[in-house]
Amino acid sequence: MAEAALAGKTVLLLEDEPLIAFSIREELQDEGATVLSVRSCEAALEILQGQMVNCAALDFLLDGETCADVAVACREKRIPFIICTGAQHEQTELLGAAASLSKPFPVERLIRLIVQHGAGLPG
Repeated sequence: MAEAALAGKTVLLLEDEPLIAFSIREELQDEGATVLSVRSCEAALEILQGQMVNCAALDFLLDGETCADVAVACREKRIPFIICTGAQHEQTELLGAAASLSKPFPVERLIRLIVQHGAGLPG
């Protein structure tokens, strides 16, 4: 049996829509990832301060606020991050994201991007 694409990797998932978060979390876990799923920027920042993360998938707009602070924290810690958003925002390109996805997207695309940009990092 082939090794799961994300085996041994930890992914921070910042998503405020419960059904979307559930779907993404399940598929990432099926690929072997440990998923730290949160619904707020504050919770994501707490995880980044206290836990090792290999890559992050960030919903850019949460209840009208951007996740720019979380993106900056990822960049400062050299954690690759992927912006996942349903609304285009000019700020996303300035944050230094490894990639961005427009919602809706197949989770397989997110998995490929995580493998490409984040799965090579130490586990």
